[in-house]
Formats: sequence, C-alpha cells, structure tokens
Amino acid sequence: MENTDEKYESLLMQSQEKREFHRQRVFKSGSILFNNGYSSFACKVKNQHVNGALLECESTLGIPKEFRLRMGGQGSSISAKVIWRTDKRIGVSLLNL
Repeated sequence: MENTDEKYESLLMQSQEKREFHRQRVFKSGSILFNNGYSSFACKVKNQHVNGALLECESTLGIPKEFRLRMGGQGSSISAKVIWRTDKRIGVSLLNL
C-alpha cells in the first residue's frame, strides 16, 4: 500500500508537464493564519512560483480552504486558497500577489 507521500510524488510527476509556471524549490518557515489571525499553524514552504506554493505541516487537519499565509518571517501575509491536500502537504494558489 502506498503511503501519502508516495502518492503525492506520483501525482507530482504526472502533473509537472502541465504546469504553466516553473516551481522554485525553497525552504522557508511559514505560518497559516485564519480566524482573523487568532488561529495559526506552523508550516514549511517547500516550493513556490508566482501563483502558488507547496506547504508542509505536521497535519493538515483543521486548516480551512482559505487562509492568510506569512512566509519567511515577513510581517505581511497573502491570501491563499487550498487546491489540493494530503495528510501533511497542501498545494495552494496565492491570490493577491
């Protein structure tokens, strides 16, 4: 039986040629903010491009479909919308760049 990460890697390989933008590998700390900033989850930004990013978390349980994302210790945050998710990873569209 495939684990979740193996399924993600398989889907990633299948979809890479369909991507409009090249994703740059990054390793940034991040925060997923929701509930007007009163709730948050720590995450790692694994790759990023102009319109999206791959986030890795301890668990994606409880993370809403739309939230604010703060990356790399920046004071500002951007709107993000979940496109897909697994147990520990979330693919998001970045909405207001």
